Amino acid sequence: MNDPVVLEEERKLIELKDARRDASAKLEFDVTQQLTKDINAQERLVAKTIKKAKKAHKKGKKLGDDSAASSKEDKKEEAADEGSSVKKDLAAAEKKLADIKKQKAKAAEDENFKLAKKLKKDQEDLEKEVNALKVKSEL
Repeated sequence: MNDPVVLEEERKLIELKDARRDASAKLEFDVTQQLTKDINAQERLVAKTIKKAKKAHKKGKKLGDDSAASSKEDKKEEAADEGSSVKKDLAAAEKKLADIKKQKAKAAEDENFKLAKKLKKDQEDLEKEVNALKVKSEL
């Protein structure tokens, strides 16, 4: 389909697949897992959009006409809201990561190795989460 709405959704799908490929190459499995879920959802959306485009084509219209214009604006607003929430989550996770690094350094300095080991595990988990949020915010 050459409908602009369909092409846009297919472009998003391709971007998600590229991001998953990059994350997989970097061995970031939790990011890859989340991107796979996003890709599956996007594939369903592409299929729905193609179906709607076919119906619109039979009626001699395009998806970008009349009612689709308002839905595009709604999608842009939703994307902006999601983007701002991802940025807030990213900022909070980075702040928490910095706090954990400080606590880990203090625990190691005080020779509390059991606590330092636990904090190191928490730090690794948070770093993975931060990386996942960064990838998501780039999309």
